[in-house]
Amino acid sequence: MTTQALPTRTADRFPLDRGYVFSTEGVGREIDADTAVDWFKRHHDKDDEFIWLHFHDLPTLLEGWPLQHVQLPDAFADTLREASRSTRITHVNQNLIAVLNDVEYDFERKERLNVATLWVNVGARCLMSVRSLPLRSVS
Repeated sequence: MTTQALPTRTADRFPLDRGYVFSTEGVGREIDADTAVDWFKRHHDKDDEFIWLHFHDLPTLLEGWPLQHVQLPDAFADTLREASRSTRITHVNQNLIAVLNDVEYDFERKERLNVATLWVNVGARCLMSVRSLPLRSVS
């Protein structure tokens, strides 16, 4: 799988960290926030492209974007809002919802342990991920 880099990203409207559109040949191209919105407005279920959007700001994500542009199961928004961060994968309608955790460890115990969580929703043509903190095990 190869990707073409986008020179600049214009994620000023919402906290898009990375976005990619993949063709049927597996070639990905990086997209910005405006292109992602346009992609959802133009594409229908019979198109062959696949989009992956990764966000870094959970509260802003829940305030409306991309939930107003992307048809996601209500269970994904509920999963993002709930306090439980237990690692799991659930099947909801035609989607998989995963919650993955990573522990930032300090063997000398100089600092408090931090748990970083990654939430993922995978549908037929869209993968959406959001994180609370950077994960060490998923780069």
